[in-house]
Amino acid sequence: MEKKVEILQGIAWWDWPIEKVTRKLAAIVSGDVAALQAGALEA
Repeated sequence: MEKKVEILQGIAWWDWPIEKVTRKLAAIVSGDVAALQAGALEA
């Protein structure tokens, strides 16, 4: 669990532009950390 928290803090999706949050909303809502990590690399 701590590792997941650490990863999410590193991703910091809550600081993404609203357009990116909207595109990745399914991953955010589902808690798909792998998808969020991949999304963090996108522009």
